[in-house]
Amino acid sequence: MSSLPDDFDRSKLQDRSYKGDDYNVKQELQKGPQEGGRKCTDILFLIIFLGFFGFMFYMIGYGIANGNPGELIAPIDAAGNICGWTAGYEEYDHLYIADINSAATIPTNVFEYGVCAKSCPTKDSTTVECKDNAKVSNCKSFEIYGTLDAFSYCLPV
Repeated sequence: MSSLPDDFDRSKLQDRSYKGDDYNVKQELQKGPQEGGRKCTDILFLIIFLGFFGFMFYMIGYGIANGNPGELIAPIDAAGNICGWTAGYEEYDHLYIADINSAATIPTNVFEYGVCAKSCPTKDSTTVECKDNAKVSNCKSFEIYGTLDAFSYCLPV
């Protein structure tokens, strides 16, 4: 439903100098888009919406209080061990890509060479303390490169 009268010449709207002096509003639209018979249903949906938000914040609080949110963002090595959380890996909370040369050839396989390390090696490091896994049998046999610690991930410098 348009507010323009049926006999209105729409080509006038293309003219930038048109001021709308000859335009008359339809009688049924002068008091608003709908006259009478309106109900307010927004209150019901506002209550449902606020109830949803209350329940969502309750579930967030419950998850933080009874769960391990740090485990959700912890890095995972090539064998599926969660660095810093899996039994035996508590001290090894950083993810280090042991064979960076092989990982760089196929970027989708980067994490297949990942091992959990105690800390990220710097450019001056000669050794890295890491935990071998089923996919990377000897993480110390690869060339050590300098890294930067970013949220427990060792990023190459």
